[in-house]
Amino acid sequence: MALAIYRKYRPRIFEDLLGQELISQILKNAASQNKFSHAYLFSGPRGSGKTTAARLISKQLIAGLVKRMPRLPSLANPVIIARLARR
Repeated sequence: MALAIYRKYRPRIFEDLLGQELISQILKNAASQNKFSHAYLFSGPRGSGKTTAARLISKQLIAGLVKRMPRLPSLANPVIIARLARR
């Protein structure tokens, strides 16, 4: 099955997020200090990186969760969380 272009070329780290340097820097700082806000509102025209930025934030949060909690709750599947953290 062919992979959609927007999935194939989606940035995987904050440094690859083109045209969003300010947002990228803010999110990297929040990740390094482990101080994420309770909500972020992304707006803009189609193709400006809103979904990609949201995906990068979620991957950072999941990776932080895996590092902080060596024993995950029984409701969470550690295999799925580990796969999400590696993406």
